Amino acid sequence: MKLDDGALMRFHDGELDAEAARRVRAAALADGALARRLDALSQLGDFVRAYAVLRSDELSRERHARQKARTARRAARAVSVGLCAAALFALWVRAPAPHTPNAGTGAAQVAFGFDAPAAPAVRVESIDFGAHDGAIFLVSAPTAATSDTTVVWLGDDAPARGIGTL
Repeated sequence: MKLDDGALMRFHDGELDAEAARRVRAAALADGALARRLDALSQLGDFVRAYAVLRSDELSRERHARQKARTARRAARAVSVGLCAAALFALWVRAPAPHTPNAGTGAAQVAFGFDAPAAPAVRVESIDFGAHDGAIFLVSAPTAATSDTTVVWLGDDAPARGIGTL
């Protein structure tokens, strides 16, 4: 009896009705080549099932590794945001209060924790440099015990063109 490959595969998969399956079994007993083909199909089926299990395990491990990496990235992001927030909070807490000129010494003592120097007695409102170049700048004292000094600088060079009085 000559059987095609489709009929043998359906027999192997259990898709044939009882009468057709009985005929294939009888033909396999009678023909050694047919029995070898059924054995080969059985081995192929075993191989495909084993490969499917291995591949499924491999995909499961890859999925687990991706999930673990994603969780690690999320944790690292959360930690970095937390550290940035803590650093900003520390900077905010340690930042000195803004300096307000002519403020009372009581407010300065609370804000800075020491007696702040009094407001300067003399303030430079405007300077006429005349025909010379000049600049005004403030020299800060290295300690709180001394006060800042306002410096007016006049250049010895010839007057610059296009620069007038301030």
